[in-house]
Amino acid sequence: MDLIRAAAAELPQVNLGDALSVCMAISQAEPGRFERAAVRWLARFCVERPAATVAEVRAAAAAFEAMPRAPEHALETLQTLCR
Repeated sequence: MDLIRAAAAELPQVNLGDALSVCMAISQAEPGRFERAAVRWLARFCVERPAATVAEVRAAAAAFEAMPRAPEHALETLQTLCR
């Protein structure tokens, strides 16, 4: 996890898709920090996608909530929203 943080810190900007990858790494390596990372990602999503709808924000939040039960489906939903 430290290696991922160090690599991200070196980048001029971490795009939303890369930030999602960091969230996924946190979910595996530091589950206790996952919820905070997910909330930060949701905030970035809202700021970086000003045309996002409430339904899309709700879908993203639901995907993060479903991550422990259905990680593949949740990740697919979030990746789709990143596009």
